[in-house]
Amino acid sequence: MSPGDPFDSRTASGMASSLFAALDRRDSLAGAISMKPSWVSEALVKARSVTFPRSAWVRRYRLSMALVDAFKSSALQNLRSIGDLEYNAFLQIGAYCNVSDAVSAPVFSYHDNDVLTMIEMDPRMKGTSPRRRYVRERIAAEKSVFDTAQRIFAFSEWCAGEIRRKYNIAHDRVEVVGAGANIDPGLTSGERDYGARHAVFLGYDFFRKGGHDVLAAFSRVQTQVPGARLTIAGGLPEGEVAPGVRSVGVLRGQARVAELFCSASFFVMPSVWEPFGIAFLEAMALGLPCIGSNLCAMPEIIGDTGMVVPPHDPEQLARAMHQLFEPATAAQLGRAARLRYEQKYGWDKVAARMASTIQSSLNAPAGAGG
Repeated sequence: MSPGDPFDSRTASGMASSLFAALDRRDSLAGAISMKPSWVSEALVKARSVTFPRSAWVRRYRLSMALVDAFKSSALQNLRSIGDLEYNAFLQIGAYCNVSDAVSAPVFSYHDNDVLTMIEMDPRMKGTSPRRRYVRERIAAEKSVFDTAQRIFAFSEWCAGEIRRKYNIAHDRVEVVGAGANIDPGLTSGERDYGARHAVFLGYDFFRKGGHDVLAAFSRVQTQVPGARLTIAGGLPEGEVAPGVRSVGVLRGQARVAELFCSASFFVMPSVWEPFGIAFLEAMALGLPCIGSNLCAMPEIIGDTGMVVPPHDPEQLARAMHQLFEPATAAQLGRAARLRYEQKYGWDKVAARMASTIQSSLNAPAGAGG
């Protein structure tokens, strides 16, 4: 069950369709449904959440129990539509609602973050008080998902640690299974020109992804690196942003993302809030070293195949970019990044880990584990 069309590449940044396809390749998928409410239901929730200023309205809507109820209503309706489909376990992406009381099989859930951590770290949640009644109710609703799940799958060690600590979940009930790149493996072969001195930033939420810091850092470093270029994708209108900086606008389809990455020397996205960052995996799969911030799961993803810097620190970011504009450094780290991806990440690996845990749980004696 996913927060949108399970096989639509736009759902959950493409990870839903990639995961379900990997499960299907293992013959582990009986079927898939969406829990996303209709546009009418979402419009009603937005109307009921109205407050001012607009930023407070967005926060209220995202944390609204009415939204949780709308997701559950949609999930239950779509569950009825699968009729007599046989399944022995139920996997849901995220904690948008709790369906454990509506399915006749153990429920497993998959997460890249949690509400409490989002409230603390996401700049869009600034001003949200966990003491407010609707926030407390939303946190309790998420905890009910964690408490009733047979096992909680996490994208990262960082996410697993946050869930265990903040929701008082036993260590062995949360398992890190990783994630994968949403790029056709056929696009990941071949050598690149690390001497191109071409940096790429990809982020639709320009501020949250650190876009302004990247521009500030690049303006510092380009005077020291002849021919240095920066391409911005996603967050700005198309055209020349500054000398040496080009924006290509919103990229539609993974083929265009792969094409851009294949022309680059390294990838940079120093987000201030990035629960996981599939874009890092896509860059690494294509042989790019990455620069991220030292928050969330970014250091864990990048490891020693790239660099992490404090958020909102253009000076340190400029130093990191300067190092990766050196072709030999970019080549060494880029090859290491691809090897790290191949050994550690990938949706087939995620599906195998999930399937193994689910099967072991189903085979366990009654009352064991959980």
